[in-house]
Amino acid sequence: MNSSRRLINVNSRQLLAFLEISRLQSFAKAAEKVPMSASGISMLVKELEDQLGARLFDRTTRSVTLTDAGRRLQPVAQHIVDELRALASVISGTEAAVRSKDGAAALADGGRPVSRSQLRQGDRRVPP
Repeated sequence: MNSSRRLINVNSRQLLAFLEISRLQSFAKAAEKVPMSASGISMLVKELEDQLGARLFDRTTRSVTLTDAGRRLQPVAQHIVDELRALASVISGTEAAVRSKDGAAALADGGRPVSRSQLRQGDRRVPP
């Protein structure tokens, strides 16, 4: 397998910690926001850095700044977190639609209402 195409083992908590630290430029403030201990958030970042094989932050006692690798990761991490949030919305929306009393459901192809009969018949066309 091409090493540049290998999958890495990162999780949403690591990405959220990374994004909060980069946004707030502080491990301590990010730990409060997440919420978790400062040592816990540091551990998440270290695990993420180990997985990526790159240091993401330059840290001093007074500042935290993104490295080049961190700057490259930031938009990708934000996209992944946004997609995970969208996935959660789709899944919870689907469950809510199944439980709804009015018979309307939402599909992942735009979230437009579709009747239960259309769902039962496998009709994915959406009424105007």
